[in-house]
Amino acid sequence: MLTGSYRKRLEADLIRWVDGGLLSADSAGAIRRSVAREHGGFGLPALLGLLGGLLIASSVAAFVAANWEAIPRLAKLGMILTGIAVCFALAYRLERGGSPRGGDAATTCGVLIFAAGLALVGQMYHLPADWPGGSALVALGALAAAFLMRSSGALAIAFVAICAWSFGRWEEARAGAHFGFFILYLPALWLALSRDNRLIHHLAVLAGLFWIGAAPGYWLFQRFDYGLLAYGLAVSAFYVALGTIALDRGGPGLLTACLPWGCSGWWSFSMPS
Repeated sequence: MLTGSYRKRLEADLIRWVDGGLLSADSAGAIRRSVAREHGGFGLPALLGLLGGLLIASSVAAFVAANWEAIPRLAKLGMILTGIAVCFALAYRLERGGSPRGGDAATTCGVLIFAAGLALVGQMYHLPADWPGGSALVALGALAAAFLMRSSGALAIAFVAICAWSFGRWEEARAGAHFGFFILYLPALWLALSRDNRLIHHLAVLAGLFWIGAAPGYWLFQRFDYGLLAYGLAVSAFYVALGTIALDRGGPGLLTACLPWGCSGWWSFSMPS
C-alpha cells in the first residue's frame, strides 16, 4: 500500500519533471491515475483499522448508554457536538495526510453521530415524533458531508435516509407518488455520478427503483393485479435497456448498475406463481 509521504514526493517530482520538459502533462496524469487506483484498494490494515474504530465507538456508546440518565442535558448535547467535531477534524487530518479511506471512515462516523444526535435531542427535549422529518435532516447533513468531504460513506447514508423520508411521507399520504423525493435525490444522484464507487452506484439505482416501485400508490399494492405485474416487467425492461446501452456505448458507470437489478426484476416478475 502506498504511503502518504511517497505520494507527496511523487507529486512534487511529477510537477518538477513536467516543468523541466522531461515528462508530458498527459503522461503525468496517467501516472497519477495509476497511483490513485493502486492506493484505492481496501487492504487488511484498513479493514483492521475500521473494525478497531467500530469497536471503540461501540464501547463508548455502551458506556454512555449505561449512564445516560445521570448525564445532564447540556453535557449530553456537548458530547454529541464534540463527537461530530472530532470526527470531521480527524477526517480532514487523514485526508490531508494521504489517507482518503481513513478520512471517509471518520466522516461516515461523524454523520452517524449526527443522525443519532438528532434522535437523542428529540428525546431529551420531547420534540414531536416525526421520523420522516428526522430522516430528511439526516439526509441533508449526509449530503453536505458527502459534498464537502467527498465521502462515499456519507453519500450511502444519504441515499438510505432519502428513501426512509420518502417512504414515511408516502405512507402518511397513502396516495400516489411522493414527488418531494427528487428534492434530495437529484443532488445525491449528481454526487453519485462523479464517484467511482460501485456501492454508491448500486445504491443510487436502488433508490430510484424504490421511488418507481412506490409511484403507483397504495391502491396497486392492496391486492394482486396484473397491472402490477405488467408495471414491474416494464420497469425491469427499462432498467435492462438502460444498463445495456450504457455498457455498449461506454456510458456512466452508475447506469451500468441498472443492468443486474433490471435482470433480477425481470426474472422475479416473469417466474410462474
